[in-house]
Amino acid sequence: MTILLFVLKCAWFILPAGFANMAPVFVKRHFVFLALPVDFNKKINNKPILGQSKTWRGLIFGIIAALIIFTVQKWLYQFHFFQQISLINYNDYNLFLGLVLGAGALFGDLVESFFKRRLNIPAGEPWFIFDQMDWILGTLFLSSFFYVFSWLEVLVILVLGLISHPLINYLGFLLKLKENKF
Repeated sequence: MTILLFVLKCAWFILPAGFANMAPVFVKRHFVFLALPVDFNKKINNKPILGQSKTWRGLIFGIIAALIIFTVQKWLYQFHFFQQISLINYNDYNLFLGLVLGAGALFGDLVESFFKRRLNIPAGEPWFIFDQMDWILGTLFLSSFFYVFSWLEVLVILVLGLISHPLINYLGFLLKLKENKF
């Protein structure tokens, strides 16, 4: 297997998680009734648990985005090309794995936000390396209960997360969806 094909397989696998991670930005001006903080504005030691930017809207639509992408991947798996670029046999998995991929990405982001609040890093402020890796680490952790990754797959997925996150954030900035470039 070529290196490019291996990288493509890893990227294809984490695609639902990537969409889950991006979805909250795209719906942040919509569905205002769901813009309630996940932590219900509770505090620990006078600091927000997660902060107001972590909402039920983002959580719900992130998981929906992951489920949609995973459903498309399952459907596309019937075609030879998509079988070749898949890390897993999508016929062996149901939509629950799509939910897990999305929830893992968002769970990783919530954990990172918890620690950012403890360190007095404001919401939206960059926290290098952790901002890039939170969603990948959460995804790898939760999905590892359903798929056993090789060390090389983990390494490639981590590098993909490190590279793709700032590029996607910059695109969001250019589209005026995000305030920070990275």
